[in-house]
Amino acid sequence: MNIFYRGGIKMKKAKRTALFLLPFILCSFIAGIHTVFGSSISQSQIENISNENTKKQIAKIVLEDTGKSIPDIELEKVKVEIFMENTMGNNEKDAIISVSYGPKHNVTAVYEKDKTGYEYAGSLGDFFAPKNIIVKNFKHGNPLIFLSDDTNQKIGALEECTYLYGSTWNEETEEFVNVFTEPMNINTQWLEDGVWHKVERKGSAVYENSAVPNIKSDFEQAYYTAEDGGRKTSPSSEDYTLMEEWKEQETYYWSSEWRRFIVDEKIEKSTGEKVAVVSRWEKLPYSRTPEFEKYSDYERIIRKDGTNESMPKENLSEIENKTFKEIENM
Repeated sequence: MNIFYRGGIKMKKAKRTALFLLPFILCSFIAGIHTVFGSSISQSQIENISNENTKKQIAKIVLEDTGKSIPDIELEKVKVEIFMENTMGNNEKDAIISVSYGPKHNVTAVYEKDKTGYEYAGSLGDFFAPKNIIVKNFKHGNPLIFLSDDTNQKIGALEECTYLYGSTWNEETEEFVNVFTEPMNINTQWLEDGVWHKVERKGSAVYENSAVPNIKSDFEQAYYTAEDGGRKTSPSSEDYTLMEEWKEQETYYWSSEWRRFIVDEKIEKSTGEKVAVVSRWEKLPYSRTPEFEKYSDYERIIRKDGTNESMPKENLSEIENKTFKEIENM
């Protein structure tokens, strides 16, 4: 699965640091995955999705099942996409239904095939503009559902970014859970002390359903600068000077212990407990910029209790008996 995205923006300093940390923070999350008892959608509704009334009926059902509420008049504007895939591991074609109900407002849910139609199973999450929904077989459980999302945000600024998310159905908790999050494409510009900075990432990812399922990501990254010169808008591409370009690779391995794809396992020195490393700041394009170089040794970890945190590598120690040594020797 390949994802590409481009863009550029102007930033306000006050909220910029929080914005740049967002790709690192989101590597641990996907918003709004939950399960509730919901409604059913008939086979005829699925088959007649091109009909405007049917589209509105399905949209209303999905929005209500996922806890959303919009006026009926707004249903005229919704966009509904349906993908028929085996998501629950039962060899039936379930319905993945994506409902966009406003600018940068989308919820995507799964409806499981039953005898009479399709019954609400759970939400994959709240998104901005999901695309490229792909379902892959998985040796350690139910199929994996991958999708890309363009999370272009204005938080006192704008960052254009495309995330790759992975989810699967958890039989024990009876819900869809996030098992993978990675910013695959990044394009960001900001002004600092009279100099414009721009970072880019163009990525691709390949999932392998091997003895140890893994996701291999390759990134082409670049860092540019340009003099401000009193301009009122961000520089054009021609105004920028390339400071550095490089390639990065990262492999995420499935961990049955952590029930997600992880980069590594380490010990958190302050507690003596094992933690999972899910992302590394040094792999992001921001790590080569003067303003954010201080975070280059940070890693994002997840603890057994589900809490997560970004911390310097010096706060973590290597562990001898870990899955990764077995993986690396395969």
